[in-house]
Amino acid sequence: MKTSVLPFILILVTVFLISSCSTVSETYHQPPDRAGQNINPARDTLVKTFQRPRSKRVSFEIYYLNDKRLFIRDFDYEKDGIYVIYWKKGHFKKSQGEAYTCYANGSLWGRVMMVDGKPEGLSQNFYPNGVFLGEEPFKAGKKHGTARYFWDNGQLYAEFDYEKNRLRAVRGLYDKQGNFLPKGNFENGNGELWLYDDAGEKVEKIEIYRNGKMRRTRKP
Repeated sequence: MKTSVLPFILILVTVFLISSCSTVSETYHQPPDRAGQNINPARDTLVKTFQRPRSKRVSFEIYYLNDKRLFIRDFDYEKDGIYVIYWKKGHFKKSQGEAYTCYANGSLWGRVMMVDGKPEGLSQNFYPNGVFLGEEPFKAGKKHGTARYFWDNGQLYAEFDYEKNRLRAVRGLYDKQGNFLPKGNFENGNGELWLYDDAGEKVEKIEIYRNGKMRRTRKP
């Protein structure tokens, strides 16, 4: 997956440094209109990549132009292989810009804008094969608005209305052919919500809500 915001072309690796905690490589990226020309630090972007010696995974990357730091890409790995990339501008301590979540094979799982370390706007998620999975609206780090989720065949599965992270309404649940599915007795943030298996045929889990918050789950 390519996450660069500009169509850079990798043309030169200049130096490798070994320290006790990481391996550092320096690479210049050139925009297409400068491809193949001599390196110019005032116009070409210098990327310092820090890798963990044992795993060889990238810990973070720092981007420079004309000796000025532009931003940092920070790679946060999870135990199951999924990782998050945060874009941090300047010397801000909180995440700014677009954050990516990826599957272990590197394909895009989700993305959302970060403002002062909190998700803002519409997040998007995808199945491992790239099919659109769903979208969730965020305001000041909390789900707020209508979230939509889809089956792997593109058919709408569910529409949920959130208010400051609280589930207030279920607009509808649908099977893979677009037929309505029973939702349980959930109403106005309270009651049981039925969730279905990957085939959309059997209730797989029941979530119990009170005032928009899930309190517990149980099997059907």
